[in-house]
Amino acid sequence: FFKMGRYKKIIFVVVLLAALCPVRQTITAPAEIVARNANYVTVPYEGMVEKILVDPGAVVEKDQILALMENSTLSARETMAAQALAVAESSLSRLRREALSSPDKKNDINLLESEIEEKKIEYTYAKQMKEDSEVRAPQAGTAIFSDAKKLEGKPARMGEVLMMIADPLDSELLIRVPVESLIPVEKSSQIRFYLNVSPFSGRQAVLKTIGYQASPDPDGLLTYKIRGEVKDKEGLRIGWQGTAKIKGEWTLLSYALLRRPLIAFRHL
Repeated sequence: FFKMGRYKKIIFVVVLLAALCPVRQTITAPAEIVARNANYVTVPYEGMVEKILVDPGAVVEKDQILALMENSTLSARETMAAQALAVAESSLSRLRREALSSPDKKNDINLLESEIEEKKIEYTYAKQMKEDSEVRAPQAGTAIFSDAKKLEGKPARMGEVLMMIADPLDSELLIRVPVESLIPVEKSSQIRFYLNVSPFSGRQAVLKTIGYQASPDPDGLLTYKIRGEVKDKEGLRIGWQGTAKIKGEWTLLSYALLRRPLIAFRHL
């Protein structure tokens, strides 16, 4: 050190002081406005979605029909079950009249009554399946989905999500933090986020919960889910995305700069 030139010594001291400078650790991660208490509308059975009857963002009422499933097979099954039940009940009525003069036919009546109970169950099931082909809103709210054309005329599995029904005013901020980017943060920490629709206008939120374990996103990336309470929800729309920044604990600038390279080196 003593053999170094004057300017090199100055640069060394400046770099050393900068490395020891205290800074706040921060998390910067993708963020999205999501519904807090949404109801998911799912496909009732495996089949094809014939028609979506509402537009994205439409206000719907409870029990309003949102979509129609292809139901030609179900209609035929219901008709056949109804006809089979009607024939069995007609046979039972005739057999009861005949039993008045032929008591030995009472056993046949018992067997036919059991058969009718089975056919009633089959008819009730077929009717219920036909009714399920009309997908209805579980609650009043706003229909949240991307595009009806992506759903119509395509096969869908039972339980597949068609859309969400939510109150547009009941929203929160969801931040997806990659595993390697998570730092210690406290509840009620302040969050500053910027939405893509207004990148120069920041908003404030308060950290509410942090996921205990990382979970995969739709793209397969493992992230911790952090949820925040937005202070001013005026003008916000569910589905808007952007970037959020959360401040953590104080540390040295050198550690903040070398933290990720050290994590990457440790995994080698």
